[in-house]
Parts: sequence; C-alpha cells; structure tokens
Amino acid sequence: MNMLSPTSLYGIFFRHILIHFLRPLFKHFPLDNRQIIFCNFVGKGYGENPKYIAEKMHELYPEYTLFWLVDNHLFNKERFPNYIHPVKLSSVRGIYTWATSKVIVTNIRNIHLMRKKKGQIYLQTWHGAFAIKAVEADAEKTLSERYIKEARYDGFITDGILAGNKVQKESFQRAFWLSPDTEILEFGIPRNDVFVLAKKDNSIQRAAKKRLGFVDDVYYILYAPTFRDDNSLGGYQLKFEELSAVFEKKIGKRCVFIVRLHPNVDWRAVNINYYESIINGNAVADIQDLSLAADCLISDYSSVIFDFLLQEKPVFICALDLEEYEKIRPVKQHLVQLPVSFAVSSDELYDNITRFRTEEYQEKLRDFFRDYSVYDVGAAAEKTAYWIVNRIRNT
Repeated sequence: MNMLSPTSLYGIFFRHILIHFLRPLFKHFPLDNRQIIFCNFVGKGYGENPKYIAEKMHELYPEYTLFWLVDNHLFNKERFPNYIHPVKLSSVRGIYTWATSKVIVTNIRNIHLMRKKKGQIYLQTWHGAFAIKAVEADAEKTLSERYIKEARYDGFITDGILAGNKVQKESFQRAFWLSPDTEILEFGIPRNDVFVLAKKDNSIQRAAKKRLGFVDDVYYILYAPTFRDDNSLGGYQLKFEELSAVFEKKIGKRCVFIVRLHPNVDWRAVNINYYESIINGNAVADIQDLSLAADCLISDYSSVIFDFLLQEKPVFICALDLEEYEKIRPVKQHLVQLPVSFAVSSDELYDNITRFRTEEYQEKLRDFFRDYSVYDVGAAAEKTAYWIVNRIRNT
C-alpha cells in the first residue's frame, strides 16, 4: 500500500471533490486550439520531459499559450519562464484549463482531471528512459486496482508516447495497455537532449555546476535510488563516511554526495541526515541539472542510470535489498545487461569503485550502445514540438 504525505492526501481529496462537481459542467466548454497544458509528476514543479517540450514549443511556436499544473502547496515556490502560466492543480482554474486545452502533456499515468474530449490530443512522455525495473503490466501484482484502472484509461486515450530506445519501445508495446491507435514516437527523450549535446560541449556541464554553486575542486556524486513499493528507506542505507573515503582515495579530491529521492517518496527526504558533505538534492526542481553537474552516479534500479550512460560518466549500482526487491519487481536480468558493475553490499561497492578503469568502461559503453538501438540524437524536444503542431493542424 502506498503511503502519502498529509499534504498530498488533502490535495487528492480536495481535487476529487472539485472534479466530481465540475466535470459535468466543463465537459461542454470548447477547446482552445492554441492552448497546451503540462503536468510533471502530479504537480511536482517545472522539470522533466514536459519542461523541455514546453521550452521548445515556445521557441518554435510562440503563438501557443502554455499552462503548467502545480501542486497547491508548491504554487508560490516554483519559478517559471514568463511565457508559462502556472495554475493550481486542485483548483477550479486548473480543472477548467485541463478541460479546454487542445493538448495535454504529462509524464505519469494517474492524473486525469477530466475525461478526454473529442479533438483533444494527449501526449504521454513517461519519465524513464530504460526499463530496468518491471513497470505497469509487468508489475501488475504490485499495483492497486485503482491505479490499474487509471493506467488502462491512460493507455486507451494516449495519442503518442515518447520512446528513447528499442528496449523502452518493447516495454510500451507489451506492458502499457496502449490503444492500437497510439503512436510510439521514436524521437528519443526530450530530457536527454542536453546529455547528448553535453558530450560535445563541456560548457553545458560547467554551466550546470555554476547554477548549483558547485566548485571545481570537489568531486560530486549523485545518489539517486528509485522508490520502494512500500515507500520504505531500508534499501538506502549507504555508509557515506566510508564511501567518501574510498572515493577520495580513488579520485584524489574531496567528495560531496547529493541525495535525490524518487518523486514518489521525496517527502521522506527529511529522514536523511544531511551535513556539509551530504546535500539534499530534492531541493533542486529538475534532476537534469543534477545529472549534468554531478561527476558520478550511485543508484540501484532507477532509469537515471541511463542519463549517466549517455554522458559516459561513471555509474555504480548498489542494490542492498536486491533479494527483497526482486520478490516484487524483477530487475536482475536487466542489471547484468548494463555496462556497469553492481554490488549487493557495501564492501562490493567499495571494491567496484577501487577497480574502476575509465578505458574499460568506455569500451563497455561502446558495445552497449551498439547492441541497443538508442533514438537519442539531441533533437527529441524539437521533433515532439513538430508532432504536436502537426496533430493540432490535422485534428
């Protein structure tokens, strides 16, 4: 059973009451063909795939009006470009904007303020780039009946869904309950465009470090584990002091860890003990900045691993609860296919860091990307913007 913060529970309850009373009224309002609404992780803020699509839409087609759904308690905390109009998720205006937007862009599958209208275009961007853990129908036994119902509806109404590689495309076809009419868009992932470009332009990473206040004489390690279905923190028990000593001996620099929990459990970030060498990464709205700025990644079963593979940065998998996790979501088969080492204990992790060799890693990366068809070429947001406008013009 998923646990939610008290704020989230109140927001969901209030939103459901609003939807119940407003749906019958707003379903009769006409669509605005120049209006697009975006939502990231049920109002978590300005980031992920929707952010990069919105920015490219404004660049190429500034005549469109762009709205962004924001969780009510974050509404006055988030910063947006002046061309994006934030609206509260649990509000009359939020539901009205959803009901009258020609295009809806989201990255998860359990938020539908209104039933899709005839003529509306629904783009599902999803939020991962590589299927490491079992999701959707592949993990159906872990999902609530309510979620499955919402996900099936989401698949039924999806006009387009973005795929970053062949493995992800096959996952969509097999497990996402998509309609036969859904287009699987082999454009790559918009949030990955910047990673592809950063390999060719070092100034992109330097700019990200500067935005976050990172300094040159420190080695930054992003620790970004995925969520557990019971929202527990038991699998996250890294010994940061010991780990820091291993890294510092290997790198020859002072090390700082940035801890970034999955959005499903980011409200549990207060349970982590932070100090000078451990930073709360959940305070950064867009994980892309963290992935760009960090020098290295430690994760477990998260698709953020793929972000670092694209940048050819070191990745270390530490799956402390692999045996327990696999009882619910099988992952080991996918982990062993990745061009990175993985550990199930702290000692194994320390050994993998010590034995890491850049040349061997780069050779493994070349083999990996040769065997797996990757669609990312740095133009996914642009291709998506063109697709949206073409659908608008032909619907």
